[in-house]
Amino acid sequence: MHVKLLFFMIFVAACTSTGCVPAHDPVWTADSQSVIVSKSDGAVIQFDLKTKATRQLLSPASYRPSRIAISPDGKQATIAVAEQGQPSYRVAVQFVRISDGRSLSVEAQVWGEANAARNVVPTSAYWCPSGKRILICFADLNEIVRSVVYEPESKQFHEWNATPPAVMLCSTLNLSPILPDGSGYFGMKPTDNGYQFHLVQWDGWEHVLTPHNIDLPAAELLSPPDPQAAKPGSIHLGQAKWDERKLVIPMNDRTIVADFAARKLTTRPQAQSEQTAYRQAKVRAAKEAEGVSTQLVTFSKGGLSIVVHTDAPKGTQRVELIDSKTKGRRLLLSGISPIGLNLRAMTLSPDGLHVFVAIKQDGTPWGYFFKYDGSVVGKIKLGKSR
Repeated sequence: MHVKLLFFMIFVAACTSTGCVPAHDPVWTADSQSVIVSKSDGAVIQFDLKTKATRQLLSPASYRPSRIAISPDGKQATIAVAEQGQPSYRVAVQFVRISDGRSLSVEAQVWGEANAARNVVPTSAYWCPSGKRILICFADLNEIVRSVVYEPESKQFHEWNATPPAVMLCSTLNLSPILPDGSGYFGMKPTDNGYQFHLVQWDGWEHVLTPHNIDLPAAELLSPPDPQAAKPGSIHLGQAKWDERKLVIPMNDRTIVADFAARKLTTRPQAQSEQTAYRQAKVRAAKEAEGVSTQLVTFSKGGLSIVVHTDAPKGTQRVELIDSKTKGRRLLLSGISPIGLNLRAMTLSPDGLHVFVAIKQDGTPWGYFFKYDGSVVGKIKLGKSR
């Protein structure tokens, strides 16, 4: 499958599930001991794996934060909210101390008419590893991504007019578009020849990621194909990750690498372990109706993997544990896909020992925590029963 099709399938999946805006993504703390996530009523909660206790960081509100950012020192959770109107918008950030849930401060700025009518739109926040800035992304009334940069030291907001971050794509991959070294971010914009991917630096310089060692011209590679030609059932998404200045995305039978140091886009065969897990997941997906996608993560210990099969037409999910060595599998959960969560229904902890899985059972959205051996070590309610 061509790289353009793989990227386009991820992008379509993100837009289909989130309406071309960031989704409601859970965020692990750096020590892998807790998860911060927003509930359907807008409340922001934290679940501690060690104590099994749940704490509310933000009271229920009329809006639901899309992606909560954690400061580089791990001490603060940052919630951003954007309100979009015509011709005006407002952006606010709230800082909450993770240790005790205390609200530290709220900063806000309005662009345009101060008294204009505005509506809350899905908003995501990303801390730069340097701690010098927070990138805030939201969709305007035309569902075009807009960005604002907030500087904590000066408490100043700045409009950002460069190529927008690839927030829909990164939301589906469940990672930040900002490079780990903080030098810039992964940008994405449409052109006459399709989507183009960029390294965008904070000083305003932009560099196109050019295809390399791929037997397709750039226009063909980055041009989105006819969505009717893409079979949803062929989507298989592995655990994407940042590897220094490279974004590595295992998808279907290959791995896509966005190399920001070399400023190129390449593909490579998957590692043998990834291929084995992929084949096992593919066997199950092939038995399902068209429209089934699979997501797979492999634990850092024990060699086991968890795969989520999502049947888009039916809205159902099944969660399984896979052993690549014995080729065995075990059903862990089954239910309905929670509304408001993106294609990435599960989130691996930074240390690779736990996975957070969102699923709806008997009308109630839940968040399950699985250990590397497949055991359930925690469960939280993410919304009201319906």
